[in-house]
Amino acid sequence: MPDSLLKLMNVNNVFLEHTQIEKHIFSVNTWDDLNMYVHKIGLKLVIGLNLMLRDGTKWNPSNAKQLLKYSSDKGYTFAGIELGNEPNLYYRHWNTTVSDVQLGSDYKELKQVLQGTAYKDSLILGPDIAGYKDKYIKTFLSHGGASVIDVLTINHYYFDGHTAKLKDFSNYSIMDHLIPELQTVMSTIRSYNGLVAWLGETSSGYGGGTPGIGNRYVAGNLWLDKLGVSAKYGLKRVLRQSLFGGHYSLIDNNNDPTPDYWLTLLYKRLVGNKVFDVPSSSNNLRLYAHCTNLNNVYNYMPGSITVYALNLNSDPVILTISDLNIKSVDIFWLTPEGGDLKSQKVQLNGKTLELVHNHIPHMTPKTLGTGTMRAPGFGFIVIPDANIAACRPQSHGPIIG
Repeated sequence: MPDSLLKLMNVNNVFLEHTQIEKHIFSVNTWDDLNMYVHKIGLKLVIGLNLMLRDGTKWNPSNAKQLLKYSSDKGYTFAGIELGNEPNLYYRHWNTTVSDVQLGSDYKELKQVLQGTAYKDSLILGPDIAGYKDKYIKTFLSHGGASVIDVLTINHYYFDGHTAKLKDFSNYSIMDHLIPELQTVMSTIRSYNGLVAWLGETSSGYGGGTPGIGNRYVAGNLWLDKLGVSAKYGLKRVLRQSLFGGHYSLIDNNNDPTPDYWLTLLYKRLVGNKVFDVPSSSNNLRLYAHCTNLNNVYNYMPGSITVYALNLNSDPVILTISDLNIKSVDIFWLTPEGGDLKSQKVQLNGKTLELVHNHIPHMTPKTLGTGTMRAPGFGFIVIPDANIAACRPQSHGPIIG
């Protein structure tokens, strides 16, 4: 998936061998292998430097300088750099605190460190806190953060992955919890010229996800809705947790794609970056619409539109769009194999999606006269002949990273 982002959090010095946090140490070979992997598959790498290496109350950048020097000498590129991960929760995990004021100061130090490296033009992301905490964010920004960061990042999860139930993954009221948080984020960044917002780490349930559910078909409800809401309210990127590992990964322990992988792939192929506001007659019918991504494998033409939807109802729904002379629509509808919401397999228009000799199969749409949305289900409806004026001249690229 081109133009995707891989986020690596809390990178420690690749030369160190023995510290109190040895389990997080990367060997030189592992670091080299990771960067080679990122390069070969066309990802862009965002790294999080270790904020926990400190001299008293201040961040100690000596470790970061060594890592950046080594990476620069090897020619490695980073799409973004941040400092720490969820610093507002350090008191829970390590019995230490990095205040919002101190974090702003530490970010100014990071900016100085990068000025003397090949990464002086890399995006600086932060503060990457867990959830939107208004006082923490605003204090961080006013004490140096706003003069440093290019991207405001927060992490978002709907619930505790260890206690979540199957029904939570199809509950529209849980989905709606994200909306006021994003509205507050966007209100904050409007006060700072040029600042944009990302979800810097996100999935369904925190704590590693929900066993037996978080990487199954039903998890796509929360994922697709989050993508739609994030685009609607103006976020520029959404960084998914995780590619590997946990009960919410896109690749399972056998290196096979999970249902959310296929959903993400279709999103990347079909969804462009111009967003429309689409009304819905029901809370259980979630509708979003964008210009179709013209950099796609289906040869859709300028003017086409892609609607993506979740039908949380128990019955099918027919999508009607007024004021458009539609001849036909292309449907990419995803349903669980065998009708089991906890299925590890997803079907596209009734056909199970699987790798074919370790390659992505042809993912062809079904062309129909109307957009019928089966229940339960979610997916994409492309209207090739919509001829929407706003979708003719456009840049490419959806918000998901």
